[in-house]
Amino acid sequence: MRKTLLHFLAERGYYLKNFCGRGICKKCEIVFNNKKVLACQTEISKIRSSEKLLKAIKLSPSFLYFFDKKFDTSDCVAIDLGTTNIRISYQKKKRFIKKIFTNPHFLFASDIFSRINIYPLLKKYPLIEYLKIKELKKGIIVGNPIMYHFLLNKISSSLGRYPYKMLIPIGEVIYPIENRKEVQMVPIISSFIGGDIVAGILYTNLHKRKSFSLLIDLGTNGEIVLGNRDKIFASSCAAGPAFEERFHYYGFKIISYLAYLLKEKKVDKSGRLKEKNSWLSQKDIRELQLAKSAIASGIIILSQFSQIPLNQIERVYLTGNFGAKINPRDLYTLGILSKEINGEIFSFPDLPLKGAEKILKENSLMKECLEIVKKTETFFLPEIKEFSKIFINQISFP
Repeated sequence: MRKTLLHFLAERGYYLKNFCGRGICKKCEIVFNNKKVLACQTEISKIRSSEKLLKAIKLSPSFLYFFDKKFDTSDCVAIDLGTTNIRISYQKKKRFIKKIFTNPHFLFASDIFSRINIYPLLKKYPLIEYLKIKELKKGIIVGNPIMYHFLLNKISSSLGRYPYKMLIPIGEVIYPIENRKEVQMVPIISSFIGGDIVAGILYTNLHKRKSFSLLIDLGTNGEIVLGNRDKIFASSCAAGPAFEERFHYYGFKIISYLAYLLKEKKVDKSGRLKEKNSWLSQKDIRELQLAKSAIASGIIILSQFSQIPLNQIERVYLTGNFGAKINPRDLYTLGILSKEINGEIFSFPDLPLKGAEKILKENSLMKECLEIVKKTETFFLPEIKEFSKIFINQISFP
């Protein structure tokens, strides 16, 4: 991995919130050797003295120090520990105040598996310290299973390879601070379905309705939930670089643009770009096709295993960094959602956080979370015999 001034500054505790890391947002502009440069685009030599390098840098006010206070820890706090963004909601009297920060670990590696490989470096910046967890008066934390491991500083190479052996309990409330019951982590369902999904199910009341609902969380991975009060089925698919790593800053716009190109027949159903395009390369389209196919295949497989026909789904809940921003019409155009699904669509940019807020206000709901975990059956898609065939069939656009 190339080392930039942004990496250098991060290693010394300085970071940005909500940055793109690709030279687009311009938030990382600094003065270096008396010249204005973008820290994320300026490579540095390993030979240079760190002390001299630091003296040559003048930071802009956009840079924050890693261990600065993020919120009033005397408040009751809900935290959605995302791979890319960390959403925080703290209660002031009866009102919730929300803040969003880029996960500081994102700077060093955008995907989970790369972070596992460089964990010795990330240990220098523990999330439990960044979020002042030990100082919280009361807190509810949600996130995917791997982010839980990072928060608890329990990382092993086994997390990065199948069968993804967990070092934390499944189906139990987790307490990040020993002998402190006031700070709780919502239980995870499996090694790939976390407390963020449980909180999302809780908030939507999917687990209480007689009718069938579909919940899709589109971010680094794509989590999919299908069910009702009687049964819940869930799976996770690697949406991969198309929905996070490469298009972190403007991904949903790229998806809308691809939908436009499909409608204008400038991209054919096989995904072939008919003419050179300055916004989208053929490689970009192929990445999006793989992600689109993974999610669409996951929905089909859950429908088959649950014996819930797609046309019986009455509600679709969209969340995640991209899921909540994408125009639902574009999901149909790309084939992420089948035309058989004609239920009402709801978009929530912070669905897991809303679930955490709900538990924060009424802690007895944590028992309901445990019940959700017990009634949810999970599937690891690569183990499903039919997955490869369905995946290949779904790569083309409708």
